[in-house]
Parts: sequence; structure tokens; C-alpha cells
Amino acid sequence: MAEAQVIEIFSGVQGEGHLVGVRQVFVRLAGCNLDCDYCDTPGAHGWTEPAEIETSPGGMEFRRVPNPMRPEAVAAEVLALARGVPAHSVVWTGGEPLWSAGFLKATVPAIRAEGLAQFLETNGTLPEALAEVVDLFDILSVDVKTPSLSRGVRDYSACERFIELARRAGKPGALKLVFAASTTDEEVAIGARLAAAAGWPFVMQPVTPVAGGPGPASARRVLAAQARALAIHRDVRVIPQTQQGLGLR
Repeated sequence: MAEAQVIEIFSGVQGEGHLVGVRQVFVRLAGCNLDCDYCDTPGAHGWTEPAEIETSPGGMEFRRVPNPMRPEAVAAEVLALARGVPAHSVVWTGGEPLWSAGFLKATVPAIRAEGLAQFLETNGTLPEALAEVVDLFDILSVDVKTPSLSRGVRDYSACERFIELARRAGKPGALKLVFAASTTDEEVAIGARLAAAAGWPFVMQPVTPVAGGPGPASARRVLAAQARALAIHRDVRVIPQTQQGLGLR
């Protein structure tokens, strides 16, 4: 049976992207195929600690559970939190959740059978893994990675295949691009074109500073970049991360 290294499971508020503000149950899996300068997830690579599981939805108190976790254990924790406070959906995030596609195949169906929508947050670079699980998810959020900020990204061919697969499957969602001072105009244009191809909103997310990470762009530059993106795609939104300001995970 597939197992996974789980970082945390909790009930909270979506802090970024096109569904900012909705209540969700978050399942954060360890492991990622990329290394991004702005990564704010401790343990995204090489997580060896126990999983942190919220004891009651929104209580922000956690117990520690040994890793790796089995599918039935994760499903039980998710359903307990979702029954405590109604959730819009279950968020599978990371790290990169598609790095654990076998675990998703073994875990998601039992949760989905309870009527909970399934939301996948992904970097969009693993189209073959998406093909294995695309039918299990109701909403996709693709955080397109750019060469200026993500080691391991040289071009957008994998993301293009990913978007095409999602489009053929008829999945709603959004495409998000973290925008920093070093983000180029061409990277913004590519993001807008990918979002237009999917028929999704294009979310420009001003980078949240992390120690040693990239610096933020000026407000004038963000507005100018949005204007260029709007010349390519009609639905371009500037939405910063909100969870830090609210004191959320």
C-alpha cells in the first residue's frame, strides 16, 4: 500500500489564488521536483519529522503522528476535520503533491466519495503524473514556475502539456505566477498565454519575502506587468498571499 510523508493536515482559509478566503481542509505532502527561490514550506524537501495533525478544525492546536502515513489514516483525519466545519474542498498541496501520485490514487477516492470536492495545487511540471489522477480532482491551481525563480525549469514544454491535459479533461482552475523584481516581461506573457489556453484566470502573486529570497517588484512594475498581460488575456488578477497577515498557516 502506498504511503506518504505528510507535513500537516488542518482546516483553514485559502490564503492565495483565485479561491482566496474559502474554508478548506489542507493536506500538505512532502517532496518536490523543483527548488524555488521563494519557497515558504519548511520540509518540502527531505521531510523526516512526524506529521502535524490539527486536533479540531480551526483550533490551531496539533498533535504529532508518525510518518509515513497510510491512505486510510490520512482519509480519516481529513474527514474528521471536514465534518467538524463544512469545507469548500480538500486541498492537496506540498511540496509537489503529484510527486506522490500513487498515494493520491490510493487516498483521494474514499474522501471524494463523501461528497468533498478535491483541489490540487501543483507546479504543473509533471503532466504524466497528472494523467494518472486527473479524474480524481475537481479544481486545479497551477503555480507556473519561471527560470528566473525556480531551479530545474528551463522551458515551459512540460507546463504546456500539463495545461493541455487539464483543458481536455475540462477541469476548472487558475494559473498563478509568483511575481518578483527579477521576473521578466516575457515570463509574465508566457503565463498569460498559458492561462488563456486553459480558459482560466491568470493570477499574478507578488512575491512574499523570505530570508535569502528574491526581492519584491515595485507597485508600478506590478501594474505595468498586469497591463501587458491584459493585452494577452482578459482575466488577469493581482492577488497577494494573505495567510501571513492573518496569522494563518
